[in-house]
Amino acid sequence: MILKSIIEVQQFIESIGQSHLLKDFNKYNSQQQQEFIDQINKLNQTYPGGLKEYTERAKKLLKEACENVNPYEGFQPEVPVGQQINFSSFEEVEKYESVGREELRSTGFVLVAGGLGERLGYQGIKIGIPIELTTRQTFLEYYMDFIKAYGNETELAIMTSDDTYKLTIELLEKNNYFNFPKERLTIMKQEKVPAMLDNDARFAQIPNSLLIETKPHGHGDVHTLLHQHKLTEKWLKQGKKWVIFFQDTNPLVFRSLPSVLGVSKSKNLEVNSITVPRKPGEAVGAICKLVGKDNFSLNEYHHTLEKTKGNISEFINPKYADASKTVFKSATRLECMMQDYPKLLDSGDRVGFTQVARNFCFSTCKNDIKTAQQKFIQNMPAECASVLDSFVFDQNSLKNLNELIIDGQFGLPNNCQSKEKYRKFVPIGQDAPQYLQIRGYDVV
Repeated sequence: MILKSIIEVQQFIESIGQSHLLKDFNKYNSQQQQEFIDQINKLNQTYPGGLKEYTERAKKLLKEACENVNPYEGFQPEVPVGQQINFSSFEEVEKYESVGREELRSTGFVLVAGGLGERLGYQGIKIGIPIELTTRQTFLEYYMDFIKAYGNETELAIMTSDDTYKLTIELLEKNNYFNFPKERLTIMKQEKVPAMLDNDARFAQIPNSLLIETKPHGHGDVHTLLHQHKLTEKWLKQGKKWVIFFQDTNPLVFRSLPSVLGVSKSKNLEVNSITVPRKPGEAVGAICKLVGKDNFSLNEYHHTLEKTKGNISEFINPKYADASKTVFKSATRLECMMQDYPKLLDSGDRVGFTQVARNFCFSTCKNDIKTAQQKFIQNMPAECASVLDSFVFDQNSLKNLNELIIDGQFGLPNNCQSKEKYRKFVPIGQDAPQYLQIRGYDVV
């Protein structure tokens, strides 16, 4: 439904309990009024169910937050179906990689890339940051090289945001899409949602403006966008079986994907989360199974999105000004998380995890230098650019070289194939170059 006239907009806004937005409507000129109407239409179209649904959900969740309702009350956490992989054991890794390698060509990849690097001291999008300083290969190029190496049928979807959409397109065009086939690439843009002033879910407005203040809705929107773009339907018709979701600054994970996909296939999992052992005190989430309540299998994933229209369970986290819980310190909004997709599944659906050694699959670039230093002092993972740089070299190193960089085009990039590829070594003297970059197939 497109609202065209001022009267239609006024009637709609009043019907969803947001009449305060019109208080100073006549003080603004016709251009400003039209911008407001356009914004209402955009917000109403991009949120599943429209602004009426958003307001109703917000009121319900705000009421529960005010009353300290625990959505997990009565549930008992248990360890879900899972598999630990010992990557120091060739036989164990090969057991799962031999299965996963065959599945990679039947996989769609989804990159969640809505963030800027400003907090890290980088002026640009995070996927444009160099992974390491020797080649200065960016995160995006690294990911696309790996996905190309997995097979000619693999596809990639990238979720961007208002902040990153244009910059992502510019990075791709400037680099000729890193030689990734355009027909196998989909760029999606996530929209924001209204921020709210109080427990009545009244929308906040930008100071001295008619426009509604908006905030990010969370990376759970990736499921909604995949549904809206009909990508799961397209991929199913292409014969794909799996979807792999990954985030913007953790390149190590690609080495473990063949094994993890092998676990998904072997254990018939519909959702399989990659996990690492957690250090005590580390600010990371946990995987558990909740008893008492009812890498994704594409067939089940598609049917679940069709049933739910891609809507993911939302939550709200208002910051109250005082104990009365009637006034917010700042405007709040509904949020959703990508990993909450399993909440949409039935109790009989198989959801599990694969645990991998941290140095083989997890080192992100998410902290600035000062924060990383504090983490290091606390004996916590620093998770900054320099540490990631060292992890990349460590993961790809051969002991008789000073430095080795193996990119995604070097065959299928996994642990077991490397045993064959590195079978014969050529001694390199001390006067050799300080690093060797390997590109292409079977070139060692």
